[in-house]
Amino acid sequence: MNQTQVAQLIKDNYRALYLMAGRVANCPMVQSDQFSWVNNQHIWPNRIYGLNLKEDLAEDVLREMVQGMASGELPEIITTSMFTKPKNYETIFARVGLEKKFEAAGMALDLTQITWPATKSPEVTTSFTIKIVETEEEINAWCSVVMEALFEQPIHRMEAYRKVIAQLIRRQEIRCFMAKHGDEVVATSMLYRSAPDIVGIYHVSTLKAYRGQGIGKEVTRVPLIHAKELGCRIAVLFASKSGESIYRQLGFESYCAFGRYGLAKAKNE
Repeated sequence: MNQTQVAQLIKDNYRALYLMAGRVANCPMVQSDQFSWVNNQHIWPNRIYGLNLKEDLAEDVLREMVQGMASGELPEIITTSMFTKPKNYETIFARVGLEKKFEAAGMALDLTQITWPATKSPEVTTSFTIKIVETEEEINAWCSVVMEALFEQPIHRMEAYRKVIAQLIRRQEIRCFMAKHGDEVVATSMLYRSAPDIVGIYHVSTLKAYRGQGIGKEVTRVPLIHAKELGCRIAVLFASKSGESIYRQLGFESYCAFGRYGLAKAKNE
């Protein structure tokens, strides 16, 4: 597959996960040819994505969107990709009061090429155990780590998120993995199978006290082995600049970039 085809797979996996999560959460959501959004009380899933606007109408649509973002009616973040239209969206974003908050690399891995040994779950890596999340207690601990280490959100916002995850892990397409140090959950990841041969890795997080020990790499590697054993062929994910090198060590390659835009800060802030 060429770069555009792989980028499309990454985008489609992301979109399908948000659709599923939004429906499970039963939260306000819109799917249209112009744009889509899911808004779960300002916690995941909460994104505007799939912008496909005509250039002559884009500024008016985006100004109205910014008003909705400011009021809380719409999610706080717009996700962009190489498929976002109009192509000059960055110029229009700046005019309507949006600024880039984050950029991620869209990465993919050919699972048929990996040669890591098959492992049993739970897998013990030095003093850490990695296993699939199953019980209510494990769900709560998993969500708590994601809230602290990935979202950096106060714990009082966790309930809306926990309800979504508790529903998602009942589905055949979703598996959540956790790394434990003794009895403490210290790292997380999610595997989402959007098609028989396509999986995405999401919500990779490690508590600050346990970073730099290779746990994030292992809590990504184990789901990939799981996916290969299921017969999946391609794995995709989004990587921050700091995480990209770690995923390259696992064999991932970068194919595209995804941006996250939010309301621009006032000049006096």
